[in-house]
Amino acid sequence: MNRFKRRRARTSDPLLPGPTFSTRQTTAMVVAILLAVVLVPVGAQAAQVVGAIITDPGGTNKATVDAGGNLHVAGVVTVDSSTPVAITSADDPGRMAFAAHRVVLFSDSDPSLAQATFDIPEGKRLVITYVSGGVLLPTGEKPYEAFLSTRLAGGGADYDFVPTFTGPVQDRDAFAFSQNTVIYADQEFVVGVLRGNTVGIGQASFGVSGYLIDCTAAPCN
Repeated sequence: MNRFKRRRARTSDPLLPGPTFSTRQTTAMVVAILLAVVLVPVGAQAAQVVGAIITDPGGTNKATVDAGGNLHVAGVVTVDSSTPVAITSADDPGRMAFAAHRVVLFSDSDPSLAQATFDIPEGKRLVITYVSGGVLLPTGEKPYEAFLSTRLAGGGADYDFVPTFTGPVQDRDAFAFSQNTVIYADQEFVVGVLRGNTVGIGQASFGVSGYLIDCTAAPCN
Protein backbone atom coordinates (compact mmCIF):
# COMPACT_ATOMS: atom_id res chain seq x y z
CA MET A 1 0.00 0.00 0.00
CA ASN A 2 2.76 2.39 0.77
CA ARG A 3 4.44 1.67 -2.54
CA PHE A 4 1.15 2.30 -4.42
CA LYS A 5 0.58 5.62 -2.61
CA ARG A 6 4.07 6.83 -3.48
CA ARG A 7 3.51 5.95 -7.16
CA ARG A 8 0.18 7.90 -7.32
CA ALA A 9 1.79 10.88 -5.72
CA ARG A 10 4.47 10.92 -8.44
CA THR A 11 1.90 10.69 -11.27
CA SER A 12 0.32 13.91 -9.99
CA ASP A 13 3.65 15.84 -10.16
CA PRO A 14 2.99 17.39 -13.66
CA LEU A 15 0.00 19.22 -12.20
CA LEU A 16 2.16 20.98 -9.61
CA PRO A 17 3.70 24.43 -10.34
CA GLY A 18 7.21 24.66 -11.74
CA PRO A 19 10.21 26.37 -10.16
CA THR A 20 9.28 29.22 -7.80
CA PHE A 21 10.67 32.86 -7.91
CA SER A 22 12.91 34.22 -5.23
CA THR A 23 11.88 37.17 -3.06
CA ARG A 24 14.23 39.50 -4.97
CA GLN A 25 12.80 38.48 -8.35
CA THR A 26 9.23 38.96 -7.15
CA THR A 27 10.05 42.41 -5.79
CA ALA A 28 11.66 43.45 -9.12
CA MET A 29 8.58 42.34 -11.06
CA VAL A 30 6.23 44.31 -8.78
CA VAL A 31 8.38 47.46 -9.12
CA ALA A 32 8.44 47.14 -12.92
CA ILE A 33 4.66 46.82 -13.08
CA LEU A 34 4.15 49.85 -10.81
CA LEU A 35 6.53 51.97 -12.89
CA ALA A 36 4.67 51.08 -16.08
CA VAL A 37 1.33 52.03 -14.54
CA VAL A 38 2.64 55.34 -13.18
CA LEU A 39 4.73 56.50 -16.16
CA VAL A 40 2.26 55.79 -18.98
CA PRO A 41 -0.22 58.52 -17.88
CA VAL A 42 2.68 60.96 -17.39
CA GLY A 43 3.92 60.32 -20.94
CA ALA A 44 0.41 60.77 -22.30
CA GLN A 45 0.06 64.09 -20.50
CA ALA A 46 3.47 65.25 -21.76
CA ALA A 47 2.42 64.53 -25.34
CA GLN A 48 -0.57 66.84 -24.89
CA VAL A 49 1.59 69.87 -23.98
CA VAL A 50 1.62 72.21 -27.02
CA GLY A 51 3.02 75.43 -25.57
CA ALA A 52 5.89 76.57 -23.40
CA ILE A 53 7.15 79.79 -21.87
CA ILE A 54 10.84 80.50 -21.41
CA THR A 55 11.80 83.22 -18.92
CA ASP A 56 15.04 84.76 -17.79
CA PRO A 57 16.15 84.45 -14.16
CA GLY A 58 14.37 87.71 -13.34
CA GLY A 59 11.13 86.52 -14.94
CA THR A 60 10.66 89.75 -16.91
CA ASN A 61 11.56 88.78 -20.50
CA LYS A 62 9.60 85.92 -21.99
CA ALA A 63 9.78 83.75 -25.10
CA THR A 64 7.01 81.39 -26.17
CA VAL A 65 6.89 78.24 -28.27
CA ASP A 66 3.66 77.63 -30.17
CA ALA A 67 2.01 74.31 -31.06
CA GLY A 68 3.98 74.14 -34.32
CA GLY A 69 7.31 74.34 -32.50
CA ASN A 70 7.99 77.98 -33.56
CA LEU A 71 9.85 80.20 -31.12
CA HIS A 72 8.47 83.74 -30.62
CA VAL A 73 10.67 86.35 -28.96
CA ALA A 74 9.82 90.01 -28.44
CA GLY A 75 12.80 92.34 -28.75
CA VAL A 76 16.39 91.55 -29.70
CA VAL A 77 17.99 88.14 -29.25
CA THR A 78 21.73 88.12 -28.59
CA VAL A 79 24.16 85.25 -28.86
CA ASP A 80 26.41 87.11 -26.47
CA SER A 81 26.79 90.70 -25.30
CA SER A 82 28.48 91.81 -28.55
CA THR A 83 26.59 89.84 -31.22
CA PRO A 84 22.95 90.87 -31.73
CA VAL A 85 20.69 88.65 -33.80
CA ALA A 86 18.01 90.38 -35.89
CA ILE A 87 14.55 88.85 -35.69
CA THR A 88 11.37 89.33 -37.70
CA SER A 89 7.77 88.20 -37.60
CA ALA A 90 5.06 87.47 -40.12
CA ASP A 91 3.13 90.66 -39.36
CA ASP A 92 6.06 93.11 -39.76
CA PRO A 93 4.59 94.64 -42.98
CA GLY A 94 1.41 95.51 -41.11
CA ARG A 95 3.29 96.99 -38.16
CA MET A 96 4.99 99.63 -40.39
CA ALA A 97 2.30 100.09 -43.02
CA PHE A 98 2.54 102.91 -45.56
CA ALA A 99 -0.26 104.48 -47.61
CA ALA A 100 -0.46 107.86 -49.36
CA HIS A 101 -2.60 109.65 -51.94
CA ARG A 102 -2.02 112.73 -54.13
CA VAL A 103 -4.03 114.73 -56.68
CA VAL A 104 -2.11 116.91 -59.17
CA LEU A 105 -3.03 119.16 -62.12
CA PHE A 106 -1.49 119.62 -65.51
CA SER A 107 -0.07 123.14 -65.13
CA ASP A 108 0.25 125.91 -67.70
CA SER A 109 4.03 125.88 -67.33
CA ASP A 110 4.29 122.16 -68.11
CA PRO A 111 0.93 121.13 -69.60
CA SER A 112 2.14 117.71 -70.73
CA LEU A 113 3.15 116.45 -67.26
CA ALA A 114 1.36 116.04 -63.93
CA GLN A 115 3.43 114.59 -61.09
CA ALA A 116 3.71 114.31 -57.32
CA THR A 117 6.55 113.59 -54.90
CA PHE A 118 6.19 111.28 -51.90
CA ASP A 119 8.59 111.62 -48.95
CA ILE A 120 9.90 108.63 -47.03
CA PRO A 121 10.78 108.97 -43.31
CA GLU A 122 14.49 109.22 -42.57
CA GLY A 123 16.13 105.93 -41.70
CA LYS A 124 13.43 103.91 -43.47
CA ARG A 125 13.13 102.06 -46.78
CA LEU A 126 9.75 101.81 -48.47
CA VAL A 127 8.58 98.60 -50.11
CA ILE A 128 5.81 99.58 -52.56
CA THR A 129 3.38 96.72 -53.07
CA TYR A 130 0.52 98.47 -54.89
CA VAL A 131 0.17 101.49 -57.18
CA SER A 132 -3.07 102.87 -58.59
CA GLY A 133 -4.31 106.11 -60.13
CA GLY A 134 -6.81 107.90 -62.30
CA VAL A 135 -6.60 110.57 -65.00
CA LEU A 136 -9.21 113.07 -66.22
CA LEU A 137 -8.52 114.83 -69.52
CA PRO A 138 -10.54 116.95 -71.97
CA THR A 139 -12.59 114.80 -74.34
CA GLY A 140 -10.41 113.29 -77.04
CA GLU A 141 -7.11 113.64 -75.15
CA LYS A 142 -5.22 110.58 -73.93
CA PRO A 143 -2.48 109.89 -71.39
CA TYR A 144 0.31 107.89 -72.95
CA GLU A 145 2.30 107.02 -69.84
CA ALA A 146 1.97 106.73 -66.08
CA PHE A 147 5.26 106.27 -64.25
CA LEU A 148 6.93 105.86 -60.87
CA SER A 149 10.56 106.87 -60.30
CA THR A 150 12.52 105.73 -57.25
CA ARG A 151 15.85 106.56 -55.69
CA LEU A 152 18.00 104.13 -53.72
CA ALA A 153 21.39 104.45 -52.08
CA GLY A 154 22.93 102.60 -55.02
CA GLY A 155 20.88 104.28 -57.79
CA GLY A 156 17.29 104.52 -58.98
CA ALA A 157 14.82 103.14 -61.50
CA ASP A 158 11.73 104.11 -63.52
CA TYR A 159 8.57 101.99 -63.75
CA ASP A 160 5.77 102.46 -66.28
CA PHE A 161 2.04 101.71 -66.04
CA VAL A 162 -0.61 101.69 -68.77
CA PRO A 163 -3.68 103.91 -68.21
CA THR A 164 -6.89 102.33 -69.55
CA PHE A 165 -9.89 104.29 -70.81
CA THR A 166 -12.87 103.78 -68.48
CA GLY A 167 -15.45 106.12 -70.06
CA PRO A 168 -16.58 109.74 -70.34
CA VAL A 169 -17.20 111.78 -67.20
CA GLN A 170 -19.24 114.89 -68.10
CA ASP A 171 -16.99 116.82 -70.51
CA ARG A 172 -13.88 114.72 -69.83
CA ASP A 173 -12.49 111.28 -70.56
CA ALA A 174 -11.49 109.11 -67.61
CA PHE A 175 -8.58 106.67 -67.43
CA ALA A 176 -7.35 104.38 -64.65
CA PHE A 177 -4.35 102.18 -63.85
CA SER A 178 -3.43 99.79 -61.04
CA GLN A 179 -0.65 97.29 -60.46
CA ASN A 180 0.66 94.94 -57.76
CA THR A 181 4.37 95.61 -57.39
CA VAL A 182 7.49 95.03 -55.32
CA ILE A 183 9.42 98.31 -55.68
CA TYR A 184 11.98 99.71 -53.22
CA ALA A 185 12.56 103.40 -52.52
CA ASP A 186 14.69 105.46 -50.14
CA GLN A 187 14.16 109.12 -49.12
CA GLU A 188 11.51 109.90 -51.79
CA PHE A 189 9.86 108.76 -55.01
CA VAL A 190 7.94 110.47 -57.80
CA VAL A 191 4.78 109.43 -59.65
CA GLY A 192 3.44 111.14 -62.76
CA VAL A 193 1.38 111.04 -65.94
CA LEU A 194 2.28 112.30 -69.42
CA ARG A 195 -0.38 113.25 -71.96
CA GLY A 196 -0.17 113.62 -75.71
CA ASN A 197 -2.15 116.82 -76.19
CA THR A 198 -1.54 119.89 -74.08
CA VAL A 199 -4.81 121.80 -74.45
CA GLY A 200 -7.22 122.28 -71.59
CA ILE A 201 -7.19 121.45 -67.90
CA GLY A 202 -6.58 117.92 -66.71
CA GLN A 203 -5.75 116.18 -63.47
CA ALA A 204 -4.31 112.94 -62.16
CA SER A 205 -4.55 111.11 -58.84
CA PHE A 206 -2.15 108.58 -57.35
CA GLY A 207 -2.45 106.03 -54.55
CA VAL A 208 0.54 104.09 -53.20
CA SER A 209 0.64 101.48 -50.47
CA GLY A 210 3.25 99.19 -48.97
CA TYR A 211 5.34 99.01 -45.80
CA LEU A 212 8.47 100.53 -44.30
CA ILE A 213 11.67 98.76 -43.25
CA ASP A 214 13.70 100.17 -40.37
CA CYS A 215 17.23 100.68 -41.73
CA THR A 216 18.53 101.61 -38.26
CA ALA A 217 17.87 98.08 -36.98
CA ALA A 218 19.94 96.55 -39.79
CA PRO A 219 21.60 98.20 -42.82
CA CYS A 220 19.42 98.54 -45.96
CA ASN A 221 21.89 97.63 -48.71
